[in-house]
Amino acid sequence: MYLKIDWPEFDSDDCYVAIQAAQSMARRFQQDVAIMSDLAVVLLRHAKQTPLEIIRYQPEAKGFTND
Repeated sequence: MYLKIDWPEFDSDDCYVAIQAAQSMARRFQQDVAIMSDLAVVLLRHAKQTPLEIIRYQPEAKGFTND
């Protein structure tokens, strides 16, 4: 995946890692997750400010694997 980010504080790799972390966290906790403006990843219910992005938990189809 290639991201072009025009944000002086962060580069594309930082954003990509935050997205990966948020997706993993959403699956692990089975809850929606927020990526904050400093790229911190928290459960959406614990977000104290407006998130930069929300990653929604989506249960995988029964019997489906990513292998």
